[in-house]
Amino acid sequence: MEISIVLVEPARPGNVGAAARAMNTMGFRDLRIVGAPGIRHEATARAFAHGSTEILENARSCESLEHALRDVELAVATTGRRRGKRRDYYTPDDLRDMIANGDRGSRVALVFGREESGLSNAELHRCQIVSLVPMRAPYPSLNLGQAVMVYAYALSPLTVDAAKPRQRDADPRSVQALVDKAHRILPALGFDTGRARFHRMVERIGAAGQTDVNLMHSIATAIEHRLLGDDRTADSDG
Repeated sequence: MEISIVLVEPARPGNVGAAARAMNTMGFRDLRIVGAPGIRHEATARAFAHGSTEILENARSCESLEHALRDVELAVATTGRRRGKRRDYYTPDDLRDMIANGDRGSRVALVFGREESGLSNAELHRCQIVSLVPMRAPYPSLNLGQAVMVYAYALSPLTVDAAKPRQRDADPRSVQALVDKAHRILPALGFDTGRARFHRMVERIGAAGQTDVNLMHSIATAIEHRLLGDDRTADSDG
């Protein structure tokens, strides 16, 4: 999943810097700025970025929204209010659930409009989906940096999952050895082997990756050594 943040004609350098900081905090890297050449280089933008100037330095300057979206499979327009007769407005959480499985494409752009006027109707129609943040205030308002943070936070599980190293599958022999240890240790700790809780704990061993299995082996061996007088070393992986 590649998620880009597109800012259309931002007027305030501080907002651009705040958006970069929000992106960096939540694991997003690709910033695209439409129609505001040089704004990312201003001192105020760098000050508001606060440790996220790399996002600004690598931001892509685009002459038009079409240019910014030319390699994007799904463009999501963000708006602060409902407009006209359009009925489908997705919340950030709705959006996360919608794009998580990749059915709508793996290259997604979130498009944010101008501070004062937002996106034009033509720009909204250029995007396939329109999203808004539900708010309780009678006259809701988020500045650009805040809006980017709300969406970055809502979609951050997608970037976290992508960045998280996948555990290799556990060796069946190692899993079985750990199950055997559980059958020795848990009854000694007072767990009834006939109760559902005992069986749930043992079943969870089969769902663990190799790293977690190794860790549990070390813990189980230490418990056996202390509780049952086992003479094996406490740092064995089993």
